[in-house]
Amino acid sequence: MHSRKTFVVLSLVVLSLLLFSGVGVFAGESPMLRERVERGELPPLEERLPKEPLVVEPRETIGKYGGTLYAPVESMQGSGNDVFLMGPLVSFALPRPEDQMLLPNFAKEIESNEDATAWTITFREGVKWSDGHPFTVDDILFWYEAIYLNDELTSEAAEPWIVKGQVAKIDKIDDFTLRFTYPEPMPFFKNYLVTASYTILFPSHYLKQFHPNYTSEEELKKIMEAEGFDTWVDLFEYKSTSHWGIPMVEDLPTLAAYRLVSRSASRRVYERNPYYWKVDTEGNQLPYIDTIVGLYVSDQQMISGMVMSGEIDFADRVGLENYPLYQQYKEQGGYETYLYNIGRGAQMVFMINRTVEDDVLREIFQNPTFAQALSLAIDRDEINEVFYFGLAQPRQYTVLDTSQYFEPEFATAYAEFDPDRANAMLDSMGLDKRDSQGFRLRPDGQRLGFTIQMYERSDLSIAKVEIVMGYWRDHLGIDVRLQQISPELQEVRAPANQMEATIWAGDKSTDILFPVGNNLIIPKEPRWDESVWPKWGLWFNTNGADGWEPPEHVKQVRAWYDQMLVEPDEQKRIELGKNILRVQAEYLWQIGNVGNVPELMIFNAKLRNLPDPAVTVRAWDTGLYSATHPEQIFFDD
Repeated sequence: MHSRKTFVVLSLVVLSLLLFSGVGVFAGESPMLRERVERGELPPLEERLPKEPLVVEPRETIGKYGGTLYAPVESMQGSGNDVFLMGPLVSFALPRPEDQMLLPNFAKEIESNEDATAWTITFREGVKWSDGHPFTVDDILFWYEAIYLNDELTSEAAEPWIVKGQVAKIDKIDDFTLRFTYPEPMPFFKNYLVTASYTILFPSHYLKQFHPNYTSEEELKKIMEAEGFDTWVDLFEYKSTSHWGIPMVEDLPTLAAYRLVSRSASRRVYERNPYYWKVDTEGNQLPYIDTIVGLYVSDQQMISGMVMSGEIDFADRVGLENYPLYQQYKEQGGYETYLYNIGRGAQMVFMINRTVEDDVLREIFQNPTFAQALSLAIDRDEINEVFYFGLAQPRQYTVLDTSQYFEPEFATAYAEFDPDRANAMLDSMGLDKRDSQGFRLRPDGQRLGFTIQMYERSDLSIAKVEIVMGYWRDHLGIDVRLQQISPELQEVRAPANQMEATIWAGDKSTDILFPVGNNLIIPKEPRWDESVWPKWGLWFNTNGADGWEPPEHVKQVRAWYDQMLVEPDEQKRIELGKNILRVQAEYLWQIGNVGNVPELMIFNAKLRNLPDPAVTVRAWDTGLYSATHPEQIFFDD
């Protein structure tokens, strides 16, 4: 009989029990909610909170309620600076900022059996959706029964809920407890919870009305006609549209800190969730800020102008190279500047598509010598000085230096600036012929070149791409072109194998996500944020039924990854991870520029309880800002 081993238990549960063991001891709520209670539109606070709310210790002080925060949005149906501050992802567990220890968040307890084949998650009793309906594990079972098992719907959920094409065995213990059981050990189960939790959280009480399993065909047709949809699938997917657990359509209940109340082509407005399940140490319900407004921006220049004129209160990743400019306008714009560690093995990675449709280009791209030559032609010291004031670390893309999987040679692989060696390597590939303008020729006589498709963000700016393109044109004679596209096109073209090359952030470099979520150097399902091997990823994702069969060394990488996921011995897992990173260091699936870059963030000067720059790792790996509980941020007039 296996003994139960508790891996992560939130220490503040004890505090919450002491503070909230009785009814009526909750300290406070926003005046806008108190007014609704007085009008009979909302139940009192003690009826809206769970029995054991998550207690957040404010970084500086107990906050003040009220205010509207404005933030820029690049995609009105997706990610934006507004989303970052809403407690997105609704993570069952989050890393503690100071040491990355994984602690329960939305979950109350997370336990495993001795061999990690069974994991039990206990949720907080009394949590409610933003419309006041109780949350129970039946909402998660709804995802499994109504969405995952329905062939007409597309489920975003992946590992750890689905492993090797098979969903975990899910057992309901009671209304607030689920057990996930696997045929093999799942030692990284907690790691997944940081960024995968929201993918199985659906308000079943609301969405059942749009699903044929629960609503008659006649009723569905009436709803479809009224809403303007031809199929129930289109209706359901629209009504359930969210991004990282944040609603993108009105009326969709949420478990996050804010709910969408209105939207247009130029803005979206979120108001506080009256039933949010976090409180401060005095029992005041979070969040403190009442309203968050996302303002649509078409480019980075708009963000800069809005920052300096004081039109927005928060701007994420505005580019370290703009630091002097933003410092100059701080008083005028009423903001402060902060530098945060964003936990990337490389600030930017360049990826050439090894499964590109062009037969000649594909053969060139699949030769590791080509990527090695591209990397050697990048002057990382110059990039560091031009864009990062010498504060970054010229390095190849790999895990962070602090990772247990790190070896120094992973970071130095082909990372020196040596254009002479790079040219000799390209010559050795038979690419030694050039046209009248000095560009190299392909074996078929055409000019050697490729197009980088990208959508611009401040941290992934066109200028940072163009400097590298210049190295490749001027030093190597490769005709590299740039095509700027929208985020929506990026999401379509990358997984569809419609890119010759693209760029992205070199994240997933910490010990939280490298072993479970690094699709940048591990062939997995085709995704919007990488274009290294869409056809190979599709082959793996369909068990060979679709896509292209990859070469043996790529199959080996995937085999190491699959083994690492279930290996019970930690040292063996580390060695398997290092094997994967050695292949990245040789084949350079991702070509990095510089790493360990402090990133510039802008906050209104009146905001308090901001994330601590000394310990905060603002990365996808750590749930963005969620690990710092941004619900505690407030305006201090």
